[in-house]
Amino acid sequence: MFVKCTPVIRFLFSPVEINSKYLMWPILMAILRRNAVYITLPIAGVVGFIGYNLESILSDKYTPYNKSILENRAERLAEEELADPTRVEKLRLNSNVLERNLSPSLQPK
Repeated sequence: MFVKCTPVIRFLFSPVEINSKYLMWPILMAILRRNAVYITLPIAGVVGFIGYNLESILSDKYTPYNKSILENRAERLAEEELADPTRVEKLRLNSNVLERNLSPSLQPK
């Protein structure tokens, strides 16, 4: 049974149009799956390039100088030694060098 309708309604509800609209997706997905390696590298490069430039625009480019931990420690130790020059315990040997890391079984009882 045929119903009289306008050509626009026939065009919108024709089964050929609905099938042809979804016919391309499996083909497109198969192409993307097959060439995923070649597609993701340029996309990642573009995203990285944009992110790098955006970060350089938005971030603060000035980083103040801070002394390293070793420099701070050397300064502190020098100040401690200069505070009391009579104390030179580091130069004296308090115990035998070989007994520093002596095993418990070898320690004298």
